[in-house]
Amino acid sequence: MVQKRTEELNVKNKELADALHELELSLEKLVRQEKLASLGQLTAGIAHELQNPLNFVNNFALLTTGLITDYKSEQNAEEQKAILEDILANVERIHQHGTRASRIIKRMVDHSRLSKGEFEMTNLNSICKEYLFLAYAGIKSNIHGFECKLIENYDEKVPLISTVPQDVARALLNIINNAFYALNDKKNNPETAPDYSPQLTVSTKLENEKIFISIKDNAIGIPDEIKEKIFNPFFTTKPPGDGTGLGLSISHDIVRNLNGEIVLKSKVGEGTEFVISFPAQ
Repeated sequence: MVQKRTEELNVKNKELADALHELELSLEKLVRQEKLASLGQLTAGIAHELQNPLNFVNNFALLTTGLITDYKSEQNAEEQKAILEDILANVERIHQHGTRASRIIKRMVDHSRLSKGEFEMTNLNSICKEYLFLAYAGIKSNIHGFECKLIENYDEKVPLISTVPQDVARALLNIINNAFYALNDKKNNPETAPDYSPQLTVSTKLENEKIFISIKDNAIGIPDEIKEKIFNPFFTTKPPGDGTGLGLSISHDIVRNLNGEIVLKSKVGEGTEFVISFPAQ
């Protein structure tokens, strides 16, 4: 009887081990999907930002080609001079928009350099600035007509700290994206005042040997009964299919794993603020 019971327990243990393994694989897949969703949004944002200056470059190049043809066929010296001035103006515009495209590409390169996953001396102000830009570009490419006033206030006294910049960036990106979606929801709510203007404030501060990063919106806010669940895995207030409920949970785990803290402050009708803090090393 003991042997039979032991065999039954062994079978049950194997079934539980297999179920646990399947659960771990499913969780890994969901986390990977969350990462890919963030990467896809960044890629869409970068493509959207690049397309604008490239369109200008192409258009002004075509106009300039036409002007050169006009210049060759024009006999009047005054008219030739006016055409040359237009050509020079177009060349300046091409240079201006080409420079803008170069800045965007530089941001892409900087982003790719954040993928080593190793501790390195990091400028948190730069991380906040770059990923706010990328997140905003991404949300504008995904939600047609989305506009938001961005307010940035970075404390120049914030020192470099040893951390994993890729992870910090991902934590910030999840929070900022959530804020943008909340702002868009409030803007499109029929009960929202017609003069409402979406606003997101990102700031840093050095205080009491800690670095604080604040991400604050003026969206609808989070009810008290939800606040204690907001960092739980798979908890989401978005409609089915719009989110996995892992974004804030991942951000919370990232910050804690990097010896930081994350605090939620929110008031219904006024907005939400996430405050991330790291030791100033």
